[in-house]
Amino acid sequence: MKYFNIILLAISSILLNGCMDFDKPEEIKDLRILGVKVEPPEILTSFTHYSNRLDIEGVPVLNFFEESSAQVEVIAFDPREGDIKLTTQMCPTSNGRVCEEFDYGDLLADFEPQPENQEGLEAFFAPRIFQIKRPVIDDQLGEIPDLSFELFFDRHVIDTIYDTTQDGLTLEPVDYLDVLLQSYANLSLRIENNTQEEVTSELARKLIPIAVDTDNFLLRSILETQLDGAQSVINLVFPNGQFCDVPTDRSTIEEGETTCLYPRVQNQNPQLIGFEQLEEEDDPREKSFEEKNEQPVFQAETATLPRTASIEAARGETIILRPVFADGAIENYQTFTFDPNTNQLSIVNRFEDFAASLYVSGGSPESDLMAPQFDGNLDFTWLLREDAEPGDTESLVVVVRDQRGGLDYGRITVTYTDEVISE
Repeated sequence: MKYFNIILLAISSILLNGCMDFDKPEEIKDLRILGVKVEPPEILTSFTHYSNRLDIEGVPVLNFFEESSAQVEVIAFDPREGDIKLTTQMCPTSNGRVCEEFDYGDLLADFEPQPENQEGLEAFFAPRIFQIKRPVIDDQLGEIPDLSFELFFDRHVIDTIYDTTQDGLTLEPVDYLDVLLQSYANLSLRIENNTQEEVTSELARKLIPIAVDTDNFLLRSILETQLDGAQSVINLVFPNGQFCDVPTDRSTIEEGETTCLYPRVQNQNPQLIGFEQLEEEDDPREKSFEEKNEQPVFQAETATLPRTASIEAARGETIILRPVFADGAIENYQTFTFDPNTNQLSIVNRFEDFAASLYVSGGSPESDLMAPQFDGNLDFTWLLREDAEPGDTESLVVVVRDQRGGLDYGRITVTYTDEVISE
């Protein structure tokens, strides 16, 4: 659990146009994009389509995978009045921070060989525009509905991503590193509320990982038939490395450097299933880091409160909440490190870390970002307002991320009672 800096890289980049007029970063007072959830969060492809493009003798021509789709959900809010316009576009990661000046027609014109599925590529790269009418804002946070769409990946789409980010692949041994390392599809977004004078738009970017399945049967076949054996090729990249079958129980894999390159398992979103409302004796502010870190991420079969829950609380009360994740939500995976002293790559087994960002309509969460590496676990407190009226409501949104692009979120809505608690 030492790799929190990678989580920060996985968080979508956010830019604001206009005045940043919210008092605290966790308060939702105007137009905000809190995250982009992609299901699945990683596109797992294979190596075989490059055998088609490179015409490798003795290797059969096969489609590298059936068309794969990903559902994209933009998590955005604006409690102010006004209709919303969302523009999204895919572009190469090398194009810069956002895609606003990207002409996908130039990409398709320059691509060699010319793709067969021109219509599919145009559908993938063309801007998508959503117009959301909001005659009445009846949600306290102003959650913006219907910001979802599908992306379809076929081999031509994958080719454009590899060729623009990795400069293409050849059969030279050094290029197998490009196969093993991730590429990314770059999704850029602009959301607008032009009826307002301040904070009229916001830009965001989401990188969607594209990863190669190292267990693909044809990958090993190509290595064995074209380059004198799969083992020798792996050793060119990873000294003493070897292909290994994944253990039946992946929890037995030990964290740290290894010589085994396992089949890649597609990343899953964090699987937030709900919350537990804790008692005063479980207040994380009264516990040491070591006590909290005994269970950094709480996993269970069920949760008392669902992902979207409503509860009652006194004015001025401090609520203690624990995010609950499905059993097995923490996944292990492999990455590669480079040692400049030996000029060699190593294979490293790692386990996911989660981080939770907190956003509220009012009241004060103890922090706007919770991470077990710094906070021990993901338990948090939320101090409610004393000046609220009975029957008023308050909302909190929890956005959970892993360091590989996975994301999930939940929401708690509180209705204030007659009781007042003064600290």
